[in-house]
Amino acid sequence: MGRLMNLLSPQRTPDYQRFQDFYGQLQNFQKQIDAVRKSPNDIAARRALAQTWKARGQPQFALPEYQALARLAPNDYDAQKNVAFLSLQTNHPDDAQRALVSAAALAPENEKPVWQNIQVALNAQKTNQFDAALKAAQAALALAPDADKATLQAWVNAISK
Repeated sequence: MGRLMNLLSPQRTPDYQRFQDFYGQLQNFQKQIDAVRKSPNDIAARRALAQTWKARGQPQFALPEYQALARLAPNDYDAQKNVAFLSLQTNHPDDAQRALVSAAALAPENEKPVWQNIQVALNAQKTNQFDAALKAAQAALALAPDADKATLQAWVNAISK
């Protein structure tokens, strides 16, 4: 990538800025990965990497980071919540069930109905009652905070297939 930037630099084409931005993102991402490797118990480093994986739309990589974060900080609602949501999204219902119990216990009062609907949906999904699962998952999605809607929407989409 660095050599490409050197080749484009003298020309200053319209693509130069786009490549430069992408290269900067890759460098920052590598720094986050290195920070976790150097300090695997650093909660802030784990959280930053987990959030980056999630923002990139790569739940299979975000999930292990959130799981590590949940082990390091068992009372961290955001970590438990993301383990539950990403486990649902990646079709790991048993992991989702365990995380759901922890997340629901830590959830603020206004988010308790979300977790109740997720539990109903998960139970229905496990017994192949997909219409009931979809209905409860859609109810959870409707009640969820905006920050959680994309992850829950992915689960709703998976159920509806």
